[in-house]
Amino acid sequence: MENKAAVGEIVRLTSADQASVYAFLAASPIENVMLMGLILEEGLQNHIYREWIGYREGKRLLAVACISGDISIYAPEERAIAPIAEYALRRVPLVPRIISRKETVDRFFEVFKRVDLPVLFDRHQLVYTLDPGQLIQRASAPVRPARVDEALQVARLASAMSYEEIQMDPLADHGQGYVQLIEDRIRRQRYFVLEEQGVLKFQVQLNSITPYAGQITGVYTPPEFRGQGYGTRGMAEFCRLAFTIVPRLCLFVNDFNLPARKVYEHLGFRQCMEYRAIFMQEPIQA
Repeated sequence: MENKAAVGEIVRLTSADQASVYAFLAASPIENVMLMGLILEEGLQNHIYREWIGYREGKRLLAVACISGDISIYAPEERAIAPIAEYALRRVPLVPRIISRKETVDRFFEVFKRVDLPVLFDRHQLVYTLDPGQLIQRASAPVRPARVDEALQVARLASAMSYEEIQMDPLADHGQGYVQLIEDRIRRQRYFVLEEQGVLKFQVQLNSITPYAGQITGVYTPPEFRGQGYGTRGMAEFCRLAFTIVPRLCLFVNDFNLPARKVYEHLGFRQCMEYRAIFMQEPIQA
């Protein structure tokens, strides 16, 4: 009897799939640090703001995608990317932002660009990793976990960084809700700051935590304190503290951000892969 190839299908993933999905993602733990961290923190849950989907051929899982404010995909086999993109095109509401490994986004966008929305930006991000033995120690700095009473200061700097990078100001857009989100992250001891005389001169977030790695985001020095060593010393001390929590660190940085890349490389970070982020204009709702 002739064997027929398994027919591929898009499936909605649920909590019953959590263990198998997590194991699938763990095959590339740096690439998937955000998705794995999200599952560990919140479980594999679908709700109005987030949807988990997969692409299967028979019982074999070939791709996982999380659709929320943006779309993140892990698809080690290229043929699974286009079906995810086709699903995303039909989805209501349409999410016009994709952030994943460069090769995945390249293939996804071949399909997704049919939506014909203006591209606001298309950026390449380099992924760096750091192991404890690679950290080049610098002069120590008084970096510590942020306090809840500093939430507004932290939110202001985080929002300023967002505006610098992607022209989005979450504090202006979401107000107290954004501050409460920052408070929650502070309570989880995810934000670290370098403070002098009540002024935050450097801050960083340990965003996603898995047994494999911790993802660094939100590295920010206010413009008036740049060029004075706060970023380099702050990052060095933060990494030392973070290695008491996770066995490895990773971060994503825009390829054109040469000052930041120089700091990371001087501290011992090494590039391991490339991401790509495409943000298109939000469609006009009828």
